[in-house]
Amino acid sequence: MKTEQNNEMSRRGFLKRTALAGAAICIAPTWGKVTAAEKVITGESAISHTTIPSGMAAVRTQRTLGSGKAAFTVSAMGYGCMGLNHNRSQYPSKEKEIALVREAVERGVTLFDTAESYGYHVNEKLVGEALKGYTD
Repeated sequence: MKTEQNNEMSRRGFLKRTALAGAAICIAPTWGKVTAAEKVITGESAISHTTIPSGMAAVRTQRTLGSGKAAFTVSAMGYGCMGLNHNRSQYPSKEKEIALVREAVERGVTLFDTAESYGYHVNEKLVGEALKGYTD
């Protein structure tokens, strides 16, 4: 007895398959970011900007802010520094926070978002200490 397969896809089957495909697309880049952050927090060697594998999270494009003489070029994606010292849960030690900022620099980030509202000059001083030595 031969059974025929129904090759038609139901709406439920379509939604299941697209959800799985979407999850697969999102997991790989996210996993790379998680493992990179874990390496920085645990103190493993940071990745050099010149040796970043093509599949690993890195900022490879830039944008220009402003115009005329006031224009300057920064990375297309910035690093939000609020979580370094202003958050509602536990956060890493100062040394590990500095290592995270340096990891961002090594991955091509040149725009760091900080504000006095994260603690009067606390965040700016922390980011400044982390960026000490990076002149370009």
